[in-house]
Amino acid sequence: MAKASYRSAVGVEGSKLVADRVRSGGYLYRITVDGADPTLTVSSGKQSIEAEIEWTFGAGVRGQTYILGKNGTLYDSQVSSFRGLHGMGTTPGHEPVTDPGDLHKALGMSLTQETGARCFGCHTTASTTKEQFDPKQAVPGVSCEACHGPGLDHTVAATMNQIDDAKALIFNPRSLRPLQSVDFCGACHMTSADVLESNLLRPNNVRFQPYRLEKSRCWGLQGDSRLTCIACHNPHQPLVHDAGYYDQRCLACHGEQSDKSNAAEPAHEVCPKATTNCTTCHMPKYDVPEMHAKFTDHFIRVVKDGEPYPN
Repeated sequence: MAKASYRSAVGVEGSKLVADRVRSGGYLYRITVDGADPTLTVSSGKQSIEAEIEWTFGAGVRGQTYILGKNGTLYDSQVSSFRGLHGMGTTPGHEPVTDPGDLHKALGMSLTQETGARCFGCHTTASTTKEQFDPKQAVPGVSCEACHGPGLDHTVAATMNQIDDAKALIFNPRSLRPLQSVDFCGACHMTSADVLESNLLRPNNVRFQPYRLEKSRCWGLQGDSRLTCIACHNPHQPLVHDAGYYDQRCLACHGEQSDKSNAAEPAHEVCPKATTNCTTCHMPKYDVPEMHAKFTDHFIRVVKDGEPYPN
């Protein structure tokens, strides 16, 4: 999460931006690096416009989107870099601009106070102060305070060895109930309400893990503490990609030795097929065309051959 955004720009390889170009709609898009100020130039025939790349959103695992600055206005760039393309393509949620006379629209979507606060709120820290969106004050990446709240008093108490006070002076998301916990992560990773409100339908919504997770039968109506985001993922560590790593989480509910004493969170039937690499069958990967990549579906279920993608 610390790599959720960068000042200026980096490339999809996560280190240095490589000059690139792509044609989208009726325009040619070209990134150039001149000294420390990378720019995006949009050209249509004899007309062109350029804007500085002020921010790069995304660690580059699947891609990166550029936030452009032009005459005091921020733009969500019309094109992004994708690892799957080894280059640039149309930014998710954007449509190619075909009108050759609309250079500003071809540059990207201008960010309002509301949309800017939403984008920066998930990719940076402290971009909104006193309920006002202020990207100049934003801290790159999702730092400790993005999830735990202001930490100065906590840090002072900890340095004075006032451990109990230090714990009380910081917010710990682990204290949340299951539904609250998944909604907390869903503030950025998208809850069911976000998906329904935005009408984000198949297959793009596979990217939104909280929404997909809450569709699982084993999640239930009130959630299950063994199935929250942090039950499987440590937010302080890099994402683990090895399917076998998650078997212990699955078997906590579906294993023969699972705890059957907790009536509120009962054990579930044991899988008759296997007890290893559970996610490869029950959490399949789907292609998201606009992202040029596959995403793991967190809708945990028995997947039947040939069934359509379940919204």
